[in-house]
Amino acid sequence: MKISEIPSQMDWKTLRKILVEMRSGIHSVAAVTDPPRPVKNLTATAMAGSILIMFTRTDGDNYVLYWNTTPSLNGSTRIELGNRGEYTDNIGDAGIKRYYFVRAKKRNGMESSIVGPVFATSLALNITITPPTRPPAVDEFVRSDEVGYPVEQ
Repeated sequence: MKISEIPSQMDWKTLRKILVEMRSGIHSVAAVTDPPRPVKNLTATAMAGSILIMFTRTDGDNYVLYWNTTPSLNGSTRIELGNRGEYTDNIGDAGIKRYYFVRAKKRNGMESSIVGPVFATSLALNITITPPTRPPAVDEFVRSDEVGYPVEQ
């Protein structure tokens, strides 16, 4: 490479900007063609006559919860959650053990892998429970262009 061909400092910044824009476009295409990431932090908490299921949403458009009385998806009940990251299974009785699984979905029909099972057993109806700490609502991943990596000059 000749010295006259080495980009100036301004050209490096311009090139970085173009590359970030290109990567953004690639992420847009990937968002349409890639399946959503599986949910994180799936928990089941025993409550009075119910079980509270919570998880951290990912890049899915909606989420599906499955519950069963055994740790299997075979014969499970399916519940569409929309874009919510929690569900209260109002059982109405104590001592009922249920297993839960969750899957993220996208509008294009792509689905994540199943997360679970987690399980809990509903408590007596007269028990007072302190609600659990909620996990983060959405899984935010950090892009390299947002963390302040220095631009080579």
